[in-house]
Amino acid sequence: MNRLSLASSLILLGIAGCAPMVVMPGSMSIPVQLQAEAIIASDGHRLLLTRYDAPGDPKAVIIALHGFNDYARHFDLAAPYWAERGIATFAYDQRGFGRGTDAGLWADSTTMIQDARQVTSALRERYPHTRIILLGVSMGGAVAVSAAQSGIEADGLVLVAPALWGWRVMNPFFQISLWLSAHLAPDWTLTGRGLGRKPSDNVPFLRRMGRDPFVIKQTRVDAVYGLTGLMDRALGAPEKINLTTLILFGDDDQIVPESPVRELAEKITAPCRFTYVLGGYHMLLVDLAAKRSWDEIATFALGHDLPVGPGCAMGERPEG
Repeated sequence: MNRLSLASSLILLGIAGCAPMVVMPGSMSIPVQLQAEAIIASDGHRLLLTRYDAPGDPKAVIIALHGFNDYARHFDLAAPYWAERGIATFAYDQRGFGRGTDAGLWADSTTMIQDARQVTSALRERYPHTRIILLGVSMGGAVAVSAAQSGIEADGLVLVAPALWGWRVMNPFFQISLWLSAHLAPDWTLTGRGLGRKPSDNVPFLRRMGRDPFVIKQTRVDAVYGLTGLMDRALGAPEKINLTTLILFGDDDQIVPESPVRELAEKITAPCRFTYVLGGYHMLLVDLAAKRSWDEIATFALGHDLPVGPGCAMGERPEG
């Protein structure tokens, strides 16, 4: 028993000494600033911005949140298409990703959510009479859902293959493995190679991502741990979402599980539509069938053919 107690104590000391790294926000408190190539958050953090302007005054504005390990250039195909239809897109690199100085390190989830809320408020002030849509892709969907649950100055919410594989729906074996890994070896990196999962059928775009130095290729395990907490948080209170919502999910998504996305949709009480994208993988905005998603999002952003509530109209999964 003495040896067992000693071993247990050593393990606990090891865990205490190797906590997951979280980059906390700064102590400043300033007004959010929209600059040409960056958004300055309230703590002074610089969020690199990619803008896709529409000709003249925009008919709608999309605030686009990218997915895990990606950055704002994810919208290079979709946003110009929307711009041709009068929709401006503001996409920024979220903390811990892309061109930021802290890329690869997980940021505080609350701060990431606050960034989305503050950017939306700043754009509402700039475009007081224009439809503003908060759009989240994969991890960005979890951020967008969480922001919408706490109240946000937008006219609609779009979730594109939202990542919602949180603790409450995760296999207990994965829960234990991830927790131990994040606390014993937080800087251990994962690549995702060998999993046999296909994120998209757009091979040229995937190759471009592989060459892009701002797309993270080796992921710290404590970043995965942080992501899991964020996804779990997004599942917490879908009934608090009061925005008209559009949810898109590929019928061949091999990256995120479908069941928690449907669970979220079924609990939303605001007007909502859940749509399967035929021939869609996880990266719906870059897939070869991406135009289907672009068109549906553009229609929604412009305020046409909106879902009526209460509750979410659940689409039928395509056969075959």
